[in-house]
Order: sequence, then structure tokens, then C-alpha cells
Amino acid sequence: MTRRRLTEPGSLVLVTDGVVEGPACPLEKGLDEVVQLMRGGYDGDPDRPAGEVIKVADLTGHRDDAAVLVVRYAGIPSAG
Repeated sequence: MTRRRLTEPGSLVLVTDGVVEGPACPLEKGLDEVVQLMRGGYDGDPDRPAGEVIKVADLTGHRDDAAVLVVRYAGIPSAG
């Protein structure tokens, strides 16, 4: 188990290995693809970036499990 505290507004993206590595795609390349997709940022529905990230699984060259979870954190609302 790992705990992470989100302190800044942004997105947290979790993927299974089937999204980012396979016979046709080394792990580093797959992770780089995900990072590039998420660098632009998304302000709306997390389904949109999740759909884009899951497409990276097509680069891997096999049919392993592939799952993506995107959590968007808007920060703590101001009390005022």
C-alpha cells in the first residue's frame, strides 16, 4: 500500500502494466507516452484523458490487462 496526499490541483493517473509495456513497447516508452498526453492538462471530465491514455495500450503489441484510473483534484475550496 502506498499513500499520496494531493496538495496541488491537478490529475493523478494510475495505469496497469498492460497499458505501458509489451513486446512492441518498452516500459519507458509507454510511460513517456502517458506523460506527454497528460502534460497538456485537463480541466474537465476525467473520462477524456483516461480514454486517451488507454489508447497507449495499442502500442504494446499484446493483449494484456489494461486499466486506467484518472483522479482530478481541484484543490481545497476557499472558505470565503
